[in-house]
Amino acid sequence: MVNEKDKIVIRNAEGENCTFYKLFQFFHKDTKKHYLIYTDNQKDKDGQLKLYSSIIVDDGQNIQFLPVHDDVDFDIVSRAIVQLKLELM
Repeated sequence: MVNEKDKIVIRNAEGENCTFYKLFQFFHKDTKKHYLIYTDNQKDKDGQLKLYSSIIVDDGQNIQFLPVHDDVDFDIVSRAIVQLKLELM
C-alpha cells in the first residue's frame, strides 16, 4: 500500500503533473548533498522497476530536484540502491 506522504507530484517540461513515489532519501557526508530515489511504479522492458534519482536542494522556500549527472553523484546513488536491494533480500 502506498503511503500518501511518500507521493511526489512533479510538473514536467510540458506542464503535465507526473506522480512518483519516494523509495528513500539520504544525506551523503562527503558531498554534503541530499539524494532522493523514487519511482513511478512503471517497469522497463525487462520487468524491472524504473528508478529515478535527484539531488534535493531546499532553500527554505522552494525545493528543487536537480538531476544526478556527474560520475561521483551517480556512483553514490548506485551504491545506495545496491545496498537497499541487499537489505531487502
